[in-house]
Amino acid sequence: MKNILIYGDSNVWGQDDSLKRYSAQVRWVNQLQKQLGDGYEMQPAGLPGRIAGSYDHVDQSKNGKDSFEVICRQALPLDLVIIALGTNDCKDRYNSTPSQIYDDLLWYRDAVAQLNEDVSVAPARIMYIAPPNFRRSQTFVASEEKQQALVALLEGSGEQVIIPGEISLSSDGVHFSPEGHAEMSKLMKTKLTEMGI
Repeated sequence: MKNILIYGDSNVWGQDDSLKRYSAQVRWVNQLQKQLGDGYEMQPAGLPGRIAGSYDHVDQSKNGKDSFEVICRQALPLDLVIIALGTNDCKDRYNSTPSQIYDDLLWYRDAVAQLNEDVSVAPARIMYIAPPNFRRSQTFVASEEKQQALVALLEGSGEQVIIPGEISLSSDGVHFSPEGHAEMSKLMKTKLTEMGI
């Protein structure tokens, strides 16, 4: 049994453009589970608004680093940890540079490595889902330029990374459409095959 944790934001949780949640069969994590079959267990840990970094001036529940170790330990043993964060960090309110967001994302690589040392189970691997292209709007005030620079940094990182790029989005310009969820599940299945997982 391959055990995979997906730690992310609203697109892992399955948020639609009305701030509600898509049904289970629409969400890409569940579609991927169905495609992979009984030899895999997907453990989605998505939270709308979650950021890769940690800031004192925001709701602590949204700080990705603060919850990560507990969620990881609850999911053990793990074969793979997927980090799907960075989109919310591009919001103007956080005033983060692409380099700062990139460093926050690499923190998870180091945290997984430390966890591998701390527990007596087979070591987990890590991969990233880069922030997909989004459209700045009145409801999602974020920098498209910052997102593009962050994606470029992740592409050159040497880490295992999926670049969703122009994945299908809902009318709000940031959350996956039902078609986008189907596209994401296919991208993930291909990547897991490439990684031999």
